[in-house]
Amino acid sequence: MNVMELLDKLLELQNIEISILREKDRLDRLESKKKELLKKRKEFKEKLLYLENGINELKTSIEDLKNFIVYKQDRLEKLRKQKEHATSRKSFKEVLRQIAKAEDEIIRAKAELARLHVELEELEEKSKCERSVLKEATEKIDNELSLLEKKLEEQKLKVSKLEDRASSVRKMLPEDICKEYEQLKKKYNGLVFSDISSGSCEGCGISYSSAEFASILKGLEPGKTRCPYCGRFVIKLR
Repeated sequence: MNVMELLDKLLELQNIEISILREKDRLDRLESKKKELLKKRKEFKEKLLYLENGINELKTSIEDLKNFIVYKQDRLEKLRKQKEHATSRKSFKEVLRQIAKAEDEIIRAKAELARLHVELEELEEKSKCERSVLKEATEKIDNELSLLEKKLEEQKLKVSKLEDRASSVRKMLPEDICKEYEQLKKKYNGLVFSDISSGSCEGCGISYSSAEFASILKGLEPGKTRCPYCGRFVIKLR
């Protein structure tokens, strides 16, 4: 492989690696978007769960009160039978006291039950619209995530193909050339060959004067001529 062929391969490798960086950046942005969507979906589902839990807790309290009232009514029935068979004045008074207490507990429990029924109706009405909106938003995010997963797979495949191309080009180059190229990449932040077609160095961004540019073009030798400011190898692609 002659010098010009080596330079062509190195330039091709650099262009592929730049493409890899761009595609990886797109991949990172897609991954970030996925994280945001997953976070939103989690928040929506937590809100839905909170609403459903609030309603279920009220329903449980209502059932507990109903069972309590049934228990106290059974207890009251037994106490009334005990009153009829009381053997002393003292035991009669004690049964009356327990009957009064049970009746009071039933009255208070029924009042609380009525209050909870009203609260449940209000909560169900209030949360009905909100739950509908949250479910719709969650379904929308699920659809977005499904499409995003496809884009992510496509993007990963694109990066993988570019990495395979870069690997193939490296195999065509001598080991010492690859090693030197990697060292220069670290030194010049990934851009070893800089295009100066616009009259400025693509690597450092410094614009040349008309005289400087004419002088560089006159003595331009690919793989030898360097930018006088940053030291990168300069090329003219246009």
